[in-house]
Amino acid sequence: MKFKRVIRYGVLLFFLCMIGIIWIYKFQQINQKYPPAKVERYSCGKAMEYDGIQMVVNRADWISENEIKKNNWNIDTDKRLGDYKILDFKTTITNVSEQSKTLDLTDFRLEMSGFCNGVSMEAFFIINDESISSMILNLEKGESVSVHIPYMLNQVSFTDKYWKNIEQKEAGITVSLYPVKRYMAGI
Repeated sequence: MKFKRVIRYGVLLFFLCMIGIIWIYKFQQINQKYPPAKVERYSCGKAMEYDGIQMVVNRADWISENEIKKNNWNIDTDKRLGDYKILDFKTTITNVSEQSKTLDLTDFRLEMSGFCNGVSMEAFFIINDESISSMILNLEKGESVSVHIPYMLNQVSFTDKYWKNIEQKEAGITVSLYPVKRYMAGI
């Protein structure tokens, strides 16, 4: 009986080792086929060109809940999520190609250490003036537009210690992820 049990466990262990070896081999094979993304970082005020579009983050500002109320911006928030802040990137976007271009701002992501978020649509339409009527920009050749790209951050998404110091943390917009990751620092 003991001999059969030892054989059974030996065969099971052999198959588990084989599966592990195959998994490691395939993992390495995939990582060689698809290398890590090349990272391009642009600091605040530096122009980034991507697919015929030039984008510059002129500055990034934190907007507190009190400032939002003071400006009478009616931004609906769920109080169960705690306090909130908006990180507003003031950008200039220019079509530098020879043809009209379309740029979808909903593809842009806020990136911070351990956190990622999409554009706040509600804040986008409140903060930008009436000339910006869509988050999809259609730009003619040579056309330039100044646009605010706001991201809402809720206290519940962070630890209390992180939230207290959130305005000192590095934050930026990720425009593309692969094969080239383009990151525009705001803070």
